[in-house]
Amino acid sequence: MTGLDSADRLAGRLERRLERICGKHWFDLVRYTFQPSNDRPVPAMELAQSICSFQQLVGVTLDSLRTGRPKERATVPQQIVDKEYFGFGYTFAGAVDGAVGFTLIADNEKMLMDSHLDETFDTVLDLAASDDTEHIYNVSQRIGSAPIRVLGEWCNSSLQSDCATEVAWWKDAKPKRAVQHTPASWRRLRETISMVSDTLAEPIEVTGILVAANMKTKRFVIETADGDISGRFEDAIGNRHVVKIPHRYKAELERFEKRNYATDTVSVTYKLKALHDL
Repeated sequence: MTGLDSADRLAGRLERRLERICGKHWFDLVRYTFQPSNDRPVPAMELAQSICSFQQLVGVTLDSLRTGRPKERATVPQQIVDKEYFGFGYTFAGAVDGAVGFTLIADNEKMLMDSHLDETFDTVLDLAASDDTEHIYNVSQRIGSAPIRVLGEWCNSSLQSDCATEVAWWKDAKPKRAVQHTPASWRRLRETISMVSDTLAEPIEVTGILVAANMKTKRFVIETADGDISGRFEDAIGNRHVVKIPHRYKAELERFEKRNYATDTVSVTYKLKALHDL
């Protein structure tokens, strides 16, 4: 037996011992593994940022599930930071493939049914494995837009390391759930998240001067006391509804407010429904 074999055996025994101790005292383990995609050393800062983003995602999601309220801001209460942020277990490395990993410890409360932390890990790893914009949107209706935004930040920080990544949740000394990503799949997840949005529509009426209407592009501009309103129209202007330009009208509009969950930005568009001469 070589010295390396002996060290591997000892590391294995120590890992199993930690797993038994954690299971006895209701601690879960998170194994976070990085597999470099090239020969360059991976900067420690990039690995740390990826883990920190994951921790933030877990904290924000946990707060939402515990309070039962969707979160719109990516803040984490100090109580969660103090009691339920990950502790450090140990590091490990692949002797051949260059992989490096961190085992983190999570304090999980003992309950007859799944705890909030159980539900958090399930939710976070489910989102991280999804390629369905509609599914991510549906989950966001329960936990809020903030976790989705932080999920996008996790994608960005993970891409900086240019590593394949595995995050595995262990409970009661057994693997419970895991997600794997390559740089390419991180980019696909980021693209999927970027398309998650919702749109609120409301009818409004304004009074102003119609100053432009383009029949080819179906675009209009109305000057109001509060500023210009521009948008699109269909049959509000045409052969059946001839208008004068410039002319004062009362306009029936539909206002669309679209919020992008990944960037937390809001865009507003208008559709002209009808014009009434004054």
